[in-house]
Amino acid sequence: MHLHEAARRPKYYTPLIAEKNRLITSQGATDFDWLAGHSIESRTADGFKQYLRHAPLDAQQAVDWRKSLAELPPKAPLEVKVHHHLRYEILDAIVCLYRENAIGESAKLLPDENWPPRLVSAFEQADLNAALRRINRQYDQVVEAFKIDGYEQQIRAMQALADDQMVDADWILRQIGAADDKRHAAVEAFAVWVFGMMRRPLGAKLAAATRSNQQVVLIDTGLALAAYHGEQGRIPETLADLVPQYWPDVPRDLFSGKELIYRPTAKGYLLYSVGRNLKDDGGQERLPNGDDIVLKIER
Repeated sequence: MHLHEAARRPKYYTPLIAEKNRLITSQGATDFDWLAGHSIESRTADGFKQYLRHAPLDAQQAVDWRKSLAELPPKAPLEVKVHHHLRYEILDAIVCLYRENAIGESAKLLPDENWPPRLVSAFEQADLNAALRRINRQYDQVVEAFKIDGYEQQIRAMQALADDQMVDADWILRQIGAADDKRHAAVEAFAVWVFGMMRRPLGAKLAAATRSNQQVVLIDTGLALAAYHGEQGRIPETLADLVPQYWPDVPRDLFSGKELIYRPTAKGYLLYSVGRNLKDDGGQERLPNGDDIVLKIER
């Protein structure tokens, strides 16, 4: 169904978008589910934006759409996915390594060409339960970092954790060499190494989750602006004009923590978030020029 046909049949189009969003809110347990969900959500957000740009949307329709968005099931926060799914993944990975007797071989994947045989041997003797307990404690720290309010603060917490967990062959050898209990030190080193590998994609996942939530805020704000335009016959001069009739508070940029950037134009408006790089790129959303998250309306 083309966009102009959907515009004439809003009762069809709204459930279509809602159904896509329900797919996104499903709790994927793997990275594939995660990537597929964000791909669907990106397409859905583009569809919403196209509808806002081109469809004949009156004030009541905008209000109804906002209600439909609010009634969709909430997505689980990222810390929930980390708390459950990533722990399962790492448990499965370690069990497979032990089952294949490949712990020592896997140690050679670390960025060092000359692995001492005694280090490989120490990893092979590491206690599985002790290593998993150590890894779980590290994941507890990640979960707490993701609970912090504000993207920048979350990134700082993750960076502090990363700095604390940087490992290489020399670090591991020092840890084991200085310890009285060599086997326990090997367990600790093995756990930090495994967690370090699993931790690396978390920053990208945090950015993707924040971007996903930001798209919803942009679309919701666009609907509020459409309702304002439909009732007032013009677009507001500032986002503060939406408060309190159309929005309880000024819409926020989830990345910067500040107000969304809003610029009325001769034909409509430009509304955007600064995105992952935390810089105002003037509404440029295509790399390398920028990574702003944009809703641009021209009529």
